[in-house]
Amino acid sequence: THDKMRTFKNLLAGSAEWGKRTINATYDLNQYLGKKNLLPEISKKLGQFIPHIPEETGAQKAFLGEPKPGDELLQLLPQLIMGKPIGRVAASEIPLTKKFAAINLKDAKKMAKEAGIKHLDINPEMIQEASNFLKDSKYYSSQKALDDLSEKAKSGDYDALFTLQSDMEKASRNLTNSAIGSDRNQGRAGYALRQNLLDKFRGSLKEAGHEKIANKMKKGQKKYRQYHWLDENFYKKLREYKVPLTVAGALGWGAKKTLLDNED
Repeated sequence: THDKMRTFKNLLAGSAEWGKRTINATYDLNQYLGKKNLLPEISKKLGQFIPHIPEETGAQKAFLGEPKPGDELLQLLPQLIMGKPIGRVAASEIPLTKKFAAINLKDAKKMAKEAGIKHLDINPEMIQEASNFLKDSKYYSSQKALDDLSEKAKSGDYDALFTLQSDMEKASRNLTNSAIGSDRNQGRAGYALRQNLLDKFRGSLKEAGHEKIANKMKKGQKKYRQYHWLDENFYKKLREYKVPLTVAGALGWGAKKTLLDNED
């Protein structure tokens, strides 16, 4: 099937990435030491001539097309098998729990608070459209709570904007999982609306000089999407069959928390 072929292509792409990292190891080390000023100037200049493969060649996109949920995780498997320490890969790349997936988002929120962000420039009409979607989706049981959130978001409040887009994602996911076609259509429309809001949210952060926060948020949302894909396609099956597996322990972390934890 198409899915099996894409899985095979992802495994090939992951193997190619491992090969590229192996080839680039000497060059990458030279660049790192050069940036830390631990090499003579002549070594920095000669380092440019060390054979290496450019970080972005466009080959992967040509091979796989547009990225889909789960691609990156499948591409990690060959790296686990071919030498990269499994604990390091899992700890840095794979969101085992919802709490772990949210680390970057929490960091972004902390950075925003430390930066004293009070107001972000977001079109109030876009906020109202998002609020109307949440009202129509019946995600909120209290209209007052939704109205209060909407007003704060219209003022450009970071926390309110983040909560609004987060609630839109949850409402959209609930609708797209519905057995009713009209609900699924509404859910897809909600996802599109949320993406527009997110683009404006992150764009406003960058315009205000907070690009690091915007990038941190983007990374965190990517991890959250990965977690939900894993939860739907893997974690739920483990819970369903009550698999007595402590993944963190199997990875040698000696921790009691596992991917089966259902944390908020």
